Amino acid sequence: MMLSPKEFKKHLIETTISILWDQWEKLGAWISPEERLKFYSDPEAAIVFSWYFSRYEKRIQKISEEWISANKEHLNTVRLKRMLKELSNKYGITIPIKSRTEDIDKSKFMRKLDALLPENLLPRLRLLFGCSTKAEVIFHLLTMGNSNSNQIAKERFLNQKAVLVELDKLAKTGFLIEKRAGRERIFSISPDFANVLPQPIFLGSVPWVLLSATFMVERCLREDYLDDEYLIFSAFNDFRKTLVSMLNKAMECNVSLKQESAQGFYSSVVDYWICLTKKATGR
Repeated sequence: MMLSPKEFKKHLIETTISILWDQWEKLGAWISPEERLKFYSDPEAAIVFSWYFSRYEKRIQKISEEWISANKEHLNTVRLKRMLKELSNKYGITIPIKSRTEDIDKSKFMRKLDALLPENLLPRLRLLFGCSTKAEVIFHLLTMGNSNSNQIAKERFLNQKAVLVELDKLAKTGFLIEKRAGRERIFSISPDFANVLPQPIFLGSVPWVLLSATFMVERCLREDYLDDEYLIFSAFNDFRKTLVSMLNKAMECNVSLKQESAQGFYSSVVDYWICLTKKATGR
């Protein structure tokens, strides 16, 4: 049975907050999430979307503030700013910055981040290569496979020219293998280096999972639409191309998003999200 728009909005908010709790536990917060999810940790995504969803769960704002203060060495501030800018300019989602600036000598909520945990692959790479584009490029190629500079930049919220510079450097050192298909340059991790790097074991892209949920809550499931299903179905249909792109980047699910009618498309998006969350929990 299809969830009504009110039911789906409630489900979206609850599952997204669960994802954020899981992110913060992986990143060192003294909390016990209700469910452990198969996502890599992503500090910038956790911060940005905690700021947004703190309107529904105030405690995650406190967690994000303390994490920023206690873990500055793990934070890519350039990517954080770029993510906020892109969300505003491209997707019409303005997220107020709520972080504190002062240092916290002793946090009530934070333990030391364990970079050796498999799910903390990105913080581990940042310890090796700094909070840099290089670390982001290697993370993407390890977890998502062969890609070109444009794909990496879009999916990791990076500058495309900066990504290409790092790809060229890594290819020249033998860290990456480059293949050409016409004018396209495709890069992958060299087998010599792949053997000494952690093997990918988690699913999906948590920034795009969280962005998909935020976009639906903010742009499609607006409070002034919720009492009129026609307006909700129309809103989903109006953003069909954007939502399909977001959900496909978030995680592959065996749910078709090609239904022609507005109501059918809404129903398929609900099914896709439910499939995504079930895969993330391993159910």
